[in-house]
Amino acid sequence: MRSRIWPVALLLALAGCSSAANRPGPEPPVTWKQWATPEAAGFDANALEAARSEADRAGSAAVVVVYGGDVLAAWGDVDRKLELHSVRKSLYSALWGIAEAKGLVDLDSTLAALGVDDIQPLTEAEKSARLVDLLRARSGVYHPSAYADASDRSSLPSRGAHSPGTFWHYNNWDFNVAGALLEQVTGQPLGVLFDDWIAKPVGMQDFEPDDVYAVLEPGQSRWPALTFRMSTRDLARFGQLWLDHGRWHERQILPAGWVERASEPASVTGPGQGYGMMWWTYDAGSVGAERYPQVSQNGVVLARGTGGQAIFIIPEQDMVIVHRGDTDHGRGVSGGAIWTTVDRVLAARRSEPSASAALVALDPVPLANQLPELEWPEPLDVDRATLESLAGSYEFGPGMVGRVFIYDGRLFAYMPGEGEAELFAKSQDTFFLRVDPTVGVKFSRDGSRVDRVTITMKGQELVGRRIEK
Repeated sequence: MRSRIWPVALLLALAGCSSAANRPGPEPPVTWKQWATPEAAGFDANALEAARSEADRAGSAAVVVVYGGDVLAAWGDVDRKLELHSVRKSLYSALWGIAEAKGLVDLDSTLAALGVDDIQPLTEAEKSARLVDLLRARSGVYHPSAYADASDRSSLPSRGAHSPGTFWHYNNWDFNVAGALLEQVTGQPLGVLFDDWIAKPVGMQDFEPDDVYAVLEPGQSRWPALTFRMSTRDLARFGQLWLDHGRWHERQILPAGWVERASEPASVTGPGQGYGMMWWTYDAGSVGAERYPQVSQNGVVLARGTGGQAIFIIPEQDMVIVHRGDTDHGRGVSGGAIWTTVDRVLAARRSEPSASAALVALDPVPLANQLPELEWPEPLDVDRATLESLAGSYEFGPGMVGRVFIYDGRLFAYMPGEGEAELFAKSQDTFFLRVDPTVGVKFSRDGSRVDRVTITMKGQELVGRRIEK
């Protein structure tokens, strides 16, 4: 088994990236290969089935386990694209490593030098934060942001509470600006950038550039969250790239040393636990041995997101485990259930792989809990006059007034307690949200005038009466 402890000798051997990145190597396989049997890889099939059953009970949408560079187990809809949520940030981290290596940016550049400001103007002190501070969530800029939930907003420190670089706070403003700046410094849409720099070089099967889209809340911030939809089998390739120190086969995709640098904790989040550049880190022994006896024996580098999205990088076990939750259907998976599944996968290992082990085509095992994939409507174009007829204030109850408004030629809605979201047209009067396909918005007319809006959300219908033109 190849060692993945990231020793100093490896860092010295990979001291530069330009020659390795340009050296031709074999093309990556078109599809994943899978160990013919768990026993061939040194794992007990019954114990691995116990891990699959745990994931099924928890409501997992898909899981892919990669061991020794090949798939050990694939469960559920591994080719279905799901929202990455905060796992997007770890993808940003990889792209920033490449951008720096290409000489497109200095990570010590300040926000002032990069021209960063916002609706509420940043102070000179805030503008002194560096790009690397954004990647480490240590900017000291505590500004409202898009794609933040109520708990994010309520926990935000007061403006100026901490100087840039001195304090860690998991802050969507930092991440949103870091993602949008990738487009600014490269001159390319983020989806195209990821496709060219990572997805194509590692042979992702499902990713397309338009799987990255902007979530903007213009009343909060001018900086959108650039979020991803990605299949589990493609996300496993990204995890394998990270496990292999940025190399794919014989080609150095990420600059040499970037994985180690980004995975080095810059902040302490708990005993033996930390946060690097958009990656969470766990030293061996830092998670409870009573609850997770196998995981506790290993160091883990982790990308994680709302609803059960996770990439576990476990170098000492030569393993990547990708877990997905089906937030399209509003179904999430608890962190405890995910870690238990990972622990059971590790517990299934019995020996080293067989020297003559065969590989076969990827063969996912269904999960009984899985739901049918949602059919996403194709947004329609709506003329400006129609949008203007919908804009206005709507009263949903005493003291509960929502607002529909136009920003940059696009339609948005604000709901008290829920925030802002862009509306995409299914028809002239019916709209949906890309960030939450379970939400529907329908406008009704009294003659030619729009007089009410009905919002279907969380299984309930809220009707708002228009109170002004």
